[in-house]
Amino acid sequence: MKARIIKTGEVVDVQPGSLIAIQREGDDSWNGEELAVEEVQIIPDGYNEVRTRAAIAAMQGFITTMSNESVICSINRNAQENNMVACEWVAETAVTYADALVNALFNTNGQHEADKVQNKG
Repeated sequence: MKARIIKTGEVVDVQPGSLIAIQREGDDSWNGEELAVEEVQIIPDGYNEVRTRAAIAAMQGFITTMSNESVICSINRNAQENNMVACEWVAETAVTYADALVNALFNTNGQHEADKVQNKG
């Protein structure tokens, strides 16, 4: 199972319990490092795939609207305010939108919202 360390954003393998045992990528052993449950966000299976697809869709949406002159001006202004070029700002913003969508789809215990609805029926 994977989890994101809230303080750093690092994604690590975990073994759940009252404390979460951490295993970093490339390290085959569990080195005894543990964090409290509230210090990590469990990443459910399928999370990264959904996140990637949502970011791609958001990016496509931004690109589609770039034929509108006021949208182009807004993107350029936001990029300049963040010391970025327009394409960097659009990509970063697309990921932000994707994260919001994925967080709405997956609740904190890792159950997908569609599975919750299915299980109620």
